[in-house]
Amino acid sequence: MSATPTPDPPPISVETTATEYYQAIEDQNYDYAYSFLEPNATGLSQAAFLQMAQDADKAEGKVQSFSVAAFPPKVVMTVSRNMGPYHVHLLFQQENDAWKIVSLDRI
Repeated sequence: MSATPTPDPPPISVETTATEYYQAIEDQNYDYAYSFLEPNATGLSQAAFLQMAQDADKAEGKVQSFSVAAFPPKVVMTVSRNMGPYHVHLLFQQENDAWKIVSLDRI
């Protein structure tokens, strides 16, 4: 009796990846959030990303909530902070079974 090969699980969706990314930002876990970026494409070093995130927290308050509208490979996040809601535009690229952020307009 031969073993039946197990199919690979489907890749994680863009929506799930964006949600995990913003959950890390809401939790102020910026090292983990940075792991969702493709640094060569975004041009952001980890230190620059950390500074951007901390500056946003100081100027606008901590992320209070967010929602996701996915149009793969693009995602529009609606983010709420003390200063009110705003949109963040993310562009993803699939790398193997994962999605990486290759462009973002703000945190």
